[in-house]
Amino acid sequence: MYVCEVCASLIAPGTPQTKIVVETRSVEYPVRDKVHFRPGADGGKGKWIDDPGGSGIEIVRELRACPSCAARHDDSAIASRDGSPRVLQAHESAVRAMIAAARGQPHISYRTLEEARGAGAAIVIIEGDYGGQIYLTAPIQYVGCTEARLPRLAKELELLCWRAGRGERVVFEPGLPGRRVAGGMGGGLVIDGVWVHEEIRQLGLADVVTEVLAGKRDDLPDSDPDVTPEARAAIVKAFDDRVDVLCPAFGLSSPEYLNKMHRDEWDRRQAAAIPAPSGYSKWYWSTFRAVARRAGRSVRE
Repeated sequence: MYVCEVCASLIAPGTPQTKIVVETRSVEYPVRDKVHFRPGADGGKGKWIDDPGGSGIEIVRELRACPSCAARHDDSAIASRDGSPRVLQAHESAVRAMIAAARGQPHISYRTLEEARGAGAAIVIIEGDYGGQIYLTAPIQYVGCTEARLPRLAKELELLCWRAGRGERVVFEPGLPGRRVAGGMGGGLVIDGVWVHEEIRQLGLADVVTEVLAGKRDDLPDSDPDVTPEARAAIVKAFDDRVDVLCPAFGLSSPEYLNKMHRDEWDRRQAAAIPAPSGYSKWYWSTFRAVARRAGRSVRE
């Protein structure tokens, strides 16, 4: 069992996974003196020889993909339009660059906030989990904070949602309201305003994130999730009772049999412990952690 890092689906045990290369880099290898040993011919004396160095392409980042997602994407380095390997730039989205390359289309991404403002119809996108989740989108005129604040906001959201804090990225791309933004967990949508992912809304941080983006405040306070009192009590009880399928969400030691549990059984056990969310499509683990922390429980990050 694993989670597809492209579509964010929990994949059934026994299903093969594929690694999709989404970022590469050019590397120059230096000359190294006497690092390889060459045995002598016919038992003769061998000798140490030099490594001449050279250049090449290294993999920087891969995504774990289910069979259906892997079938839609080329399992190789992101290619340019002529098919040669292309190095992903720091201002580009790995997922959308990969999709554009697979379709033979150019991928446009602006390098700076200033460049995006000059382009006119541009948007800011904050994504996480290497493109596996779109945290927010907004037309560029809704950005009132400094450019330096944007990566900090991305890091804060990544730590909240994924705890890892290494797959976040801020990108500026062309776009108008109505555009869909490709990415995992449903992707994103551009509206005439600030669009935030459902997980951020469930955490109770949608308005705060909008204010940070607008430059009206700088801090991102602890989340106070938008959950009913009944659900809040059930989440705390699940923590105290160490409900097996919720242990991973709380960072608690998990039984090994969870790795082989069918998704339907997983969902059944969670539903038995916690009522369905009101106004949201699903529960997010970040919500469980936030509720437990506010109740004074020690949640392992």
